[in-house]
Amino acid sequence: SPISVLDLFAAALSRRPIWLGYSTKIKKITEEALAQTGADSLRERKLGELSGGELQRVLLALSLSPLPDLLLLDEPITGIDPHGVDLFYKMVSELRQKHHIAILMVSHDCGVAAKYSDKMVFLNQRVIAQGAPNDVLKNDEVIHSFGNQLPEDR
Repeated sequence: SPISVLDLFAAALSRRPIWLGYSTKIKKITEEALAQTGADSLRERKLGELSGGELQRVLLALSLSPLPDLLLLDEPITGIDPHGVDLFYKMVSELRQKHHIAILMVSHDCGVAAKYSDKMVFLNQRVIAQGAPNDVLKNDEVIHSFGNQLPEDR
């Protein structure tokens, strides 16, 4: 049968085969991590039953176990509906502030990236611009490259 969210955590965090059951420690770690991303109700759900947003919250929770110093996110909003995108970035921003985690994110959505980032680097085969998001979005080469996809209030 397909694996559950708890199976995923147990497989990633324990050397014990998941068919032998779960330790209390693994269940506790899983519950705490899922609670941080608002996914605590998903512990028993099968991975294949999760929506894109739910799966991203589960994977983010797994990446926080143990808590990293640096979190790398590569196009993390793929498969998430527009409402879920904003919720996901708000959650990541709150986790960053709460745990003082450095986050490096790759995204083609300049508007959302600017909204939730402290610093931006705009790459197009080389570094075109870097610095505060508003400064990067005002760069002539960035505007030429992304023009109509940039937020209006830059």
